[in-house]
Amino acid sequence: MFIESQTGLFGGLAEVALVDLAARATPKGCEGLGYSLILAFRNVALFGADVVGSYLVDHKWAFSNLVLLKAGTTAIVLLLVPFLPAALKESKDAALR
Repeated sequence: MFIESQTGLFGGLAEVALVDLAARATPKGCEGLGYSLILAFRNVALFGADVVGSYLVDHKWAFSNLVLLKAGTTAIVLLLVPFLPAALKESKDAALR
């Protein structure tokens, strides 16, 4: 129960960050389009990961290798965050209105 509650908490925080990025990345008046595009890519990634993970399990990948693969893809994302445009990272909430 503890792990599930932590998954929900941190998953929710990640969703808030994603929505904030969508609002900051799109021009004024197009926030809905930006949100829908980001969520579309997110859905493709989530369900694509399910398909790829199932394929790898079916082909006898060890669970520890799957965990390392997940950690590696997360590390790649963390390495790419500094390359976000400075305007996205430094924009203030007042600029969104």
